[in-house]
Amino acid sequence: MAEHSDSENEDVIDERLNGRDATVFLVDASASMFEGLEETDSPFLLALKCVHHFLCNKILSADKDSVAVVLYGTDFKVNDEKYGIYSHTCVMRDLLPPNAESILQIENLILNQANLDGYKTAATKQATPSLADALWLCSSIFSNQKSKQDNRYIYLVTNNDEPHPNFSDHQKQASRRVADLEDANIILTLFPMGTHFDGGKFYQKLLCVSDSNTILTFSNSLEELLTKMYRKSYKKRCTARIIFKMHDMKIGVGLYNLIRDAPMPKRIILDRRTNEPVQSQTTKFNAGTSETLLSSELTKSTTVGNRKIQMNSKELRSIKDGFFTGLTLLGFKPIKSLKLHLYLSPASFIYPDENLIKGSKNFMAALLNRCNARNVAAVCSLKSTAATKPRMVALLPQLLQQDAFGQCLPEGFHMIFLPYSGDIRALNMDNLVGAKNTAINNRTVRDIWRADEIQVAAAKDIIRKLTMKNGFSPELFENPALHTMWKAMEGIALNRDETETVLDTTMPDHDRIDRKIAGLSEKFNQVIYPLGQELETTQKKDSAAKSFKNCNVENVARHGNLMTLTAAVLKDYLSSQGISDVQKKKKALLIDMVKDHLNLA
Repeated sequence: MAEHSDSENEDVIDERLNGRDATVFLVDASASMFEGLEETDSPFLLALKCVHHFLCNKILSADKDSVAVVLYGTDFKVNDEKYGIYSHTCVMRDLLPPNAESILQIENLILNQANLDGYKTAATKQATPSLADALWLCSSIFSNQKSKQDNRYIYLVTNNDEPHPNFSDHQKQASRRVADLEDANIILTLFPMGTHFDGGKFYQKLLCVSDSNTILTFSNSLEELLTKMYRKSYKKRCTARIIFKMHDMKIGVGLYNLIRDAPMPKRIILDRRTNEPVQSQTTKFNAGTSETLLSSELTKSTTVGNRKIQMNSKELRSIKDGFFTGLTLLGFKPIKSLKLHLYLSPASFIYPDENLIKGSKNFMAALLNRCNARNVAAVCSLKSTAATKPRMVALLPQLLQQDAFGQCLPEGFHMIFLPYSGDIRALNMDNLVGAKNTAINNRTVRDIWRADEIQVAAAKDIIRKLTMKNGFSPELFENPALHTMWKAMEGIALNRDETETVLDTTMPDHDRIDRKIAGLSEKFNQVIYPLGQELETTQKKDSAAKSFKNCNVENVARHGNLMTLTAAVLKDYLSSQGISDVQKKKKALLIDMVKDHLNLA
């Protein structure tokens, strides 16, 4: 079987910026797509679940985008011939923005086995359903839409690696249709299904007519399919395009953010009478005269030597303009000199931009190869925009490689932000660790307590057992708060009575930890604590029990300070004195009951 992987163009940074996306899922509905093991879902069912997840994601993140679902290799018919009649094809969902109704329809189809059996029965017995007709239908769907479409995609999902024999009429027709898609700027991506898919038989030659078309690795589960689909559909936007200056040579580069926190959606202030968004407007006044101030009348100041220095916006702009806007090479340092504790902020990624300066890719490739060969990082000064302050950065080379998910990581430089000398604080180790004062030669020396080799070895054994074998990856852990919020919003939009429970993967698995370290924790305690010394253990107790143990309610009552105690403490005290029916009492009544019990006026 010929081995295939993502196209080399998968690593190329997508230059399409903001805009609406139109996506057509072209799903193979022939008989082979319904074949599956009893314990696993069929490829057709996995494709429908993928479409369902895609629509749920779009309705929250990009509700203006359009999504359609087209089946081919089926005799299932829908009473809609607006795009003409194409053999063995069916428009399951027209190209429209995602809505709750269509999501529920696909969800009911997934859960209703009888409906799935209807599509299985309608699967064509024809050995080679025309792929050209299916692609022609997708092209017609795009052409008949009047709404603006900035980016158009076709996601082909199939487990048939050879729909047509080579040099056949169907194969030639499909090649012409793919060429037409390329002329119309429609990108075709193949999502293979099954473990025995050989992309070299048919699709590799079919999709090679365009650099944008790609063949992804095959998928056997919904998680694999969703991971590749979201990676493919994610927009790789450039945050800035700048000039990289090296002495008298200049090239164009683009800055990209590979990893950033996924923020909560911004809250919108609404008028509670009309439920319309409210726009806020800020007006600044002179504190002495109450006169309205214009932006040109505002100044900024800073204190230097107990003196307030004022500067207007023009003076501030002249100071910032004294630095070159872009990336300036200062020199090279060994990669091993980049210490982990110098981490300042998340890194960015730079990639050559041919639109700024021709030949940037060739020069960047040569610089990347030499930096990687000599194991050095380029130290530069960065000023991404005219308004930002200059930063010190190190460019860490990365060659083309594949990650654990089979995706190609692009070649380029990771931009590591470096701290200035003022950003590094000198830590006083005496205040961070235990120590004792020792008299040596009539001088008092602070002797820091340090672990011996046996104690260090015991700690290393535990760390070695608990270290993740495949390393840490952010993709393994989802933000539970963010997902809980999205699930709640999804439940409201789809009128669900119950929302799906989100698994918090950030919580430690205590049972697994206990199995992995076994007796190592007891060994660690024995070498850390001397023989006969009791270990300081903490037990979980509720706040009421702790407060009741640490305070004397009767003394507090006699001093007239019962208001300082919580209602839980008062209830526990009264219950211990044999007084019942106190659980539903309020704090004021509980205080009176304590005073009556102690005969305090």
